[in-house]
Amino acid sequence: MCQIFKLYSFKNLHLKRELTHTVYSGLYSGLYSGLYSGLYSGLYSGLYSGLIEKSLTKLFEPYCQF
Repeated sequence: MCQIFKLYSFKNLHLKRELTHTVYSGLYSGLYSGLYSGLYSGLYSGLYSGLIEKSLTKLFEPYCQF
């Protein structure tokens, strides 16, 4: 009887550990993917806006000289 209980508690503990591991791994993967996507989108938007701004100023610079 004690052996069965030990086995059950060990299995339960293992299951709990697996569950927490999956939860944490999912959390971390979500966090990392969100971080990376935010970083990349910010980088790209900054790059594109900077490039567009520079190209526009270069385009209109001859006309805008006072």
